[in-house]
Amino acid sequence: MSQTPSILHLALPGLLWPAQAMQDMVFDLKLPALSWLLGKGGRSLHPVADSQQWLAEVAGLSELPTAALRASALQQEQTGRWLCLDPIHLRVERTQLIVQDPASLRLTEDEAAALMADLAPLLDELGALHGADPHEWLLHLHEESDIRTTPLADAIELNGDQLMPKAGNVKLWRRLLNEVQVTLHEHPVNLARSARGLPAVNSVWPWGEGDLKVGQADWNLIEADGTLWQGLSRHLGCAWSALPERFENHAGKTLALNPALDIATRQRDAIQWRAALQSLETAWFEPIAEALQSGALRQFVLHGQGEGQALRMTVSGSNRLNFWRKPAPLAALGVGASPSAHAGAKA
Repeated sequence: MSQTPSILHLALPGLLWPAQAMQDMVFDLKLPALSWLLGKGGRSLHPVADSQQWLAEVAGLSELPTAALRASALQQEQTGRWLCLDPIHLRVERTQLIVQDPASLRLTEDEAAALMADLAPLLDELGALHGADPHEWLLHLHEESDIRTTPLADAIELNGDQLMPKAGNVKLWRRLLNEVQVTLHEHPVNLARSARGLPAVNSVWPWGEGDLKVGQADWNLIEADGTLWQGLSRHLGCAWSALPERFENHAGKTLALNPALDIATRQRDAIQWRAALQSLETAWFEPIAEALQSGALRQFVLHGQGEGQALRMTVSGSNRLNFWRKPAPLAALGVGASPSAHAGAKA
């Protein structure tokens, strides 16, 4: 093994819940590796505006322009502005249109291609439509834009009408989005999907604006699924791989993004969240704790997010010698929970 020190940053969106909910969910869970890590590490908690701000912080950047990074992954030109325009399903609930988790669409490449072929002419007034993958679409804007949007991850299970983009040409955006929805309403792809009991693609979600800036993060490897992370690794000049099923120790500094808890947290599904956390214990926390105790891993940094808060916890190999720091209860992950004596330590 290389003598280069191994450092792992693991990001877990959806890790944090309100204190009382967390107490109710974990009171009977036995996760000794995670408890050991929580007890040995120094923890800090701070507010974050949205999921994109948090991910940017985790990546060591001032901002994370998702659309531009997706375009970079596709090796598209970086002239002009890029915007994510992802396919979504708006679920009708009384008088509201709720943004459903896009993962439930399970679009095929052929379906996405057929939908984009009919939507591209409508959107040409704003820009050129591109596909990164069936669930990740991009709009290359013809002109500069002051558009401000809500990240798609933060809009899930909320009223989409109240989260429309803000821009100087907002009337144009509203008109074109209405035309998109009309076109999608009776589209052959959606009729076929409905016949199979699948949700229709009945709208698109603009988000992910921003320009690429000179990268300053120093990762050796990024392990994460999606073109955003492929683009970031290309932009920063580091290696990239899809997220492995379990912890793999690599020389150098690695960033791993694991979304195992995210969907359950968005849906407030405590049973699914508990099951995902137990799987993380076996596949990630146990081998990470073993690597720290053996000295194979020099430092582990856990990044958690939820309830508008961000957690950063750092455990170094030397922390295993701190015998006075006992395993911490899992309820320590609750937002609003009483901090331990060392919870405020800077990571």
